[in-house]
Amino acid sequence: MNNNIDAASTRAIVYTESIKGMRKLIKKCWKIVNDPKTLETDRIEALRLVKDCNVNIAQILIDMRREYLTYGMVKFESKEEKDDGIYGP
Repeated sequence: MNNNIDAASTRAIVYTESIKGMRKLIKKCWKIVNDPKTLETDRIEALRLVKDCNVNIAQILIDMRREYLTYGMVKFESKEEKDDGIYGP
């Protein structure tokens, strides 16, 4: 049982770091989308990346919740994050 908790704790760290990386990517994509010099094809690709990141973040959160429900001793903490513009203007 202890190995399962350790593995869940490790996955929680990996999940959290993955979400942080995707949020940074989303923020960069929105800068590309909102830049008037961006080509339309690049803008579409950036929006596609935003969508993919959001889908992946949702899946990670589902997985984290499943881990929490399975191994209740593992605590997943999330800092309140202010809206730093990652979801657009």
